Amino acid sequence: MIKVVELKPTRRNISAFVRLPYDIYRGDPFWVPPLLADQKQLLRGKRNGLFDNGVHKFFMAYDGERPVARVLAGIDYKLMERTQVKEGYISLFESYNQFEYAKAVLDAAAEFLRSEGMDAMVGPNPPSFDDFHKGMLVKGFDDPPTLYNSYNRPYLVELFEKYGFTKYCDHYAYKSAMDEFNADRYEALLERAQNRFGFHVKQMDFKGDIRAQAKDVARCVSEAFPPHWKLLPPTAEDIYREFKRMQFFLDDQYGFLAYADDRPVGFALSVPDYNQLFKKMHGRLTPAGIWILLTGRKKIDQLRAVMQFVVPDFQNKAVNGVMYYRTFENARRAGIRVIEGSTIDEHNIQSIVSMEKTGGKLYRIYRQYTCPLR
Repeated sequence: MIKVVELKPTRRNISAFVRLPYDIYRGDPFWVPPLLADQKQLLRGKRNGLFDNGVHKFFMAYDGERPVARVLAGIDYKLMERTQVKEGYISLFESYNQFEYAKAVLDAAAEFLRSEGMDAMVGPNPPSFDDFHKGMLVKGFDDPPTLYNSYNRPYLVELFEKYGFTKYCDHYAYKSAMDEFNADRYEALLERAQNRFGFHVKQMDFKGDIRAQAKDVARCVSEAFPPHWKLLPPTAEDIYREFKRMQFFLDDQYGFLAYADDRPVGFALSVPDYNQLFKKMHGRLTPAGIWILLTGRKKIDQLRAVMQFVVPDFQNKAVNGVMYYRTFENARRAGIRVIEGSTIDEHNIQSIVSMEKTGGKLYRIYRQYTCPLR
């Protein structure tokens, strides 16, 4: 008999919630376990600005005593103030390949959101305020995901669509091979662009005054934030909190701020693909896992470009190009072979064109879905 339980966010319940995928994906060569300690802290509300913005609940489905499906459902009231749309979100949906299991937890999520006055549920969304991963993988199942990106088996898409979810928005991932990028032809052009348009690019210092840098990033992102995005522009505190949470994985040579005088006009962030190490650690920060992190970080050969913003009056003035070139040069010296640019909203034509011009190949698609509740 299938039953659904609302899990209160105790240490024990959250532990059970985050461990379910370990059973579902057992033996899958492409699944990468997240860091258990980090995910437990996040889901218990530590350094998680999303949970401060509204309400949320955790649901687990059981077949007898065996956990078989899970989902997090919530409402971001601050986002609703911006969009004026009554949409709840779902996150971290997982299920064995049986529709009854998936339907059980999705019904529970739908009933909760409906009782709170929502007209639709959207997802899968990130379980925190970051915008590093959105949607369910619908194309590109043939190798492991990069750091912070999601992974699922194809049957999860079938379960979602059978339930009644339809496409909301696609998000693209591009892969660029370092040996196919002709950097020499950009160097002189980008130097001239900085002189002509009056900006300079500064490498970030994640061991320095993170709060001050977060303030500059927030100012840049706020000015550059597309008005049609159904997201909240992050505050300086949001960004500071994310920088602190990610601090071990951030590398100065892959973070850049562009300035016109003292005004921040561009921001770009890439992170080494620590998933290459997490796969060997099985999600655990044991002494052996810490040794893998410390000794393996210089052997990582893939980089993920996770974020790039340029304020409107400096777009089409090579700000993106300079930051990307600086990232490329540092990555080449560090032995990086591949740069992944992800995830890019399908409506962000400028970023898509920029990726394709520099040789990026579309190789993965992540899809957010929507399902009506009325």
